[in-house]
Formats: sequence, C-alpha cells, structure tokens
Amino acid sequence: MDTRGINKLFEQLLIIHKRFLTKLSPEQNIVYGFATYTIVGWLLLCMPFFRKQEVHVLDNLFTAASAISTTGLSTVSIFDSYNLLGQFIIILLVQLGGIGYMTFSSFIVLSRHQELTHQHKKILIAEFPMPKDFELKDFLKSVILFTAIVELIGAICLYIVFRNAGVETKFAIWSSIFHSISAFCTAGLGLYNDSFESFAGNNSLNAIISALSILGSLG
Repeated sequence: MDTRGINKLFEQLLIIHKRFLTKLSPEQNIVYGFATYTIVGWLLLCMPFFRKQEVHVLDNLFTAASAISTTGLSTVSIFDSYNLLGQFIIILLVQLGGIGYMTFSSFIVLSRHQELTHQHKKILIAEFPMPKDFELKDFLKSVILFTAIVELIGAICLYIVFRNAGVETKFAIWSSIFHSISAFCTAGLGLYNDSFESFAGNNSLNAIISALSILGSLG
C-alpha cells in the first residue's frame, strides 16, 4: 500500500471513530476517553525503553489506571521500575486525570483558534456541571491558568526544599516538578520509596505538599 492509500485508510478510520463517538452519550464519552488514555498509557509503560527493569503487564496496567484516576495506589516502585520517560508518562496521565482530559483537549482546540463542537460542549458540561449561561472558554482558560501557576510555584518551592535537604540538582528539578503535579492533582504517587517518610520532620515540605493538595482539591 502506497502513502496515498495509507492516508486514505487513516482518514476513513477517523471518520468511523467520529461517528462512533457521536453515538455515545456525554457520560459514555467520558468513560470511553478515560479508558482510552488508560490503555494507551498501559501500552507505553509495557515498552522496554520506558522501564528500568522488568515489570509485570498487570502492574503496568494498575499503574496507568491509578495515575489517570489519581488514586495514589501503586503495586511497584515508580522510581525503581520506570526511567525518566516512563515517569513522564505516569505524571502526564496524572495531569490529564487531575484536570480532566476533556478540559485539556478543549483548551488545545481553543488555543488553535478553533470553535468547540456541540458534542464537545455537551461532554464538558457533563464532566463539569455549570449554569447554562456560563462561558466555557473563560472556564477552560481559568482552569489551565490556575493549574499552571500553582504547579509552577509549587515546583519552585519544592526545588528549594529538596536542594536544602541535599538532593542532587538534576533529580531535585525533576522531583519537584513530579511531586508538585502529583500533589496538586491529589494523586499521591511519588518518586521516593518511603513516601516522604524521610522528610517527616521537614515542616517546609509538609506545608507545601499540603497547600498544593488543598488548592487542587478546592480547584
């Protein structure tokens, strides 16, 4: 099959997929979306170049599902099992699950100066019950902006804490970003196998994690 044939096949598959989505109710679309992201994350984590060591296929599925649903449960060590790319996949799933994958995808559409479809708006309203006259564009921009600002401030504060605690610079940078997102999304996943027990007496870290979690919970 030549390139033109592949492109045509891809376009036909997209059309079939769009028709399938339009037949689903907004609630079914939300479930379908989260299931899709979970499966994609699971398949990525199953690939060897995202891991440091062999991880059972069910553990990868559990990790992906836990990340997208922000439950904070893990059957394996995130740091020991997955490399930087794998950890990035996990925290990306956490971020998508925390702010809502429809919120993120809608923001991408609006940032490209495109209008949301009627179906897209119905799904968003199902995910976030709002008054009829509420402006979706303003809501989406506020959610993304608030999330970005709080997580950035949290990451900066955590970096200072980690560096003062003697954590190596590169790991301190990545660790501060990872845990800022995880805390704000109240995901509970971390890169420390003792789950911050070694920082139990660090008042600054406890205050920052608590503040991020409360801000994320309240929205």
